[in-house]
Parts: sequence; structure tokens; C-alpha cells
Amino acid sequence: MFNDFMGKKNTPNKFTIKMGELIRKARLEAGISQSELAKFVYVSQAAISDMENGKREVSSTELLAMSVKLRKPIIYFFPESYVREEEQSKLSPLYQELVIQGKRLSNEDLKKIITQIKALADMG
Repeated sequence: MFNDFMGKKNTPNKFTIKMGELIRKARLEAGISQSELAKFVYVSQAAISDMENGKREVSSTELLAMSVKLRKPIIYFFPESYVREEEQSKLSPLYQELVIQGKRLSNEDLKKIITQIKALADMG
């Protein structure tokens, strides 16, 4: 598994393909075009396409910029099979996203959201 992405420049490989799928998924969920994401990350639209297709490795700086623009934690972009077990036992990407969005709210709005979540949970 480690050899899938470390020390090799052969792309696409299992790691770059899976990471690309996650980038595409997050971009589509955010409703952002490849061109818009490319401008934010300071790369070409073709580079975003290559990343999404696993044909290009993503640098740490590019990954950080995508994380900000797509509002996903960096760990979201790493395929589960490549994340250490102790990292997997932490919050899932959906819970991480909930925390990230919750941090953007005022305390008053956060209390309202928590009340709504409790009501939804009680209905289920």
C-alpha cells in the first residue's frame, strides 16, 4: 500500500485515482467548476482535471487550498485504506464537516442547530 504513492512518480496509481475521485466528489458537492477551483489553487483547469483523473499528484499546498475552497478537512481527501487506523477511529468526514461548519456559526445559531439536530434524532 505504501508503495502505491511513495517514491513512485508513476501516475495514475491506486492512491492518485482514489484521491482524485474524492476531489471530484467534493468539488461537485460544493457546486464549483474545475476552472473556479483551478483559479483558487493557482493551477490550470487541465491540472485539476488531471488530479481528478489520478494522472497528477497533488502537492500539500494544493491540497490545503482545495480543503479551504471545498470546505473539507484535509483528511477527507485521503482514501480510507491509506489512513492509519487511529485516524480512522476519529470523526468520520461527515462529522468533521459538521464540526467545521459549526465553528462558523455564532453561539446563538449553534444552539438553534443543536436543538434541530436533537429533534431530528428523536424522530428517527
